[in-house]
Order: sequence, then structure tokens, then C-alpha cells
Amino acid sequence: MAPASVSSDAVQIATLNPAATAEVPSTWFGAGPSSVVYEFYGLTLFGTATGFSGPGTDCFTVVASDQVPDEEDDDPNNWELSGLVAWGCRVGDFPATIELLVDSSAPEETQRPLCERQRPPVRVRP
Repeated sequence: MAPASVSSDAVQIATLNPAATAEVPSTWFGAGPSSVVYEFYGLTLFGTATGFSGPGTDCFTVVASDQVPDEEDDDPNNWELSGLVAWGCRVGDFPATIELLVDSSAPEETQRPLCERQRPPVRVRP
């Protein structure tokens, strides 16, 4: 995913690189065998073909990393999710975006104030 162009005074705090070791089971929340997976402070983000509310393109989903099923558990009847989930899809010229409320149900790493964290990388790597 390319960095979003900014038309406001908002500051982009990070550009995510694909996670080398993170995996999401194919078909879980729309993930496919070639879905790119990212990790960010206790969250896992992954590309999907469509969104939950209907067809879309260039979609992605975010969940708490501890909620992602093990890749070895290939029985979707065993998969469950309790907690944070959000998704977004591109609409025309507008890129996919997600707004996420960070509250007590979010992963602990996500709740820490940004100033306490190490500055994330800001370079794009395909």
C-alpha cells in the first residue's frame, strides 16, 4: 500500500512495510493466499479483496494481533474473534482508510502514548 497523499495539515506518523513473519489464514475475514500482512503496535493489518459491507476494491482489515488464528488451524469453524476489528475499502479515487478508536479494549502496545514509542519507519518499501 502506498502512502496516502495528505490534503490537510495531518502528519503521517508511519509507513508500514510488509511483515516478514506474520501470516493470516486464507479466507479469514476475506484474506486471500496472497494477502499482504502488516504489523503495527499490537495490530495486524492485511489486504482483502472485498469489505464486510459489500463489494469493494483495494480493501484491508485490522485486528488485534493476538486474535489472528494460527495458520495450522485450517478449520474455519474453530476461528473466532473477540474484540477490535475494523476495515476499509477504496472508493473511486479515495484510498481505503480506517478510523480506529483506541480504548481499553485495544492492545496494550497501541494504548501507549505515541511519545513513549520509538519513532516508526517512514520509508516505503514495495
